Amino acid sequence: MANSYDNQIWVFDEQEFKLKKISDDGRLLQESADLRQVLDTVPSPVMIMDSDNLVYVYDPSRGFYIFDYYG
Repeated sequence: MANSYDNQIWVFDEQEFKLKKISDDGRLLQESADLRQVLDTVPSPVMIMDSDNLVYVYDPSRGFYIFDYYG
């Protein structure tokens, strides 16, 4: 989980394997495609960071995945 540049929240949904941006009241604002379909593996992120118009997702076994705001 991480704060976004606009004070919303980035989370990784481990059931749907999607990166999601939600408001502080829990409304879904944005979501990626199912990352199992985009990546060659199932990510297990331990850190998310929003910086310089990109979202960085860190998986200790695979390293960093870098996404724009549209996934």
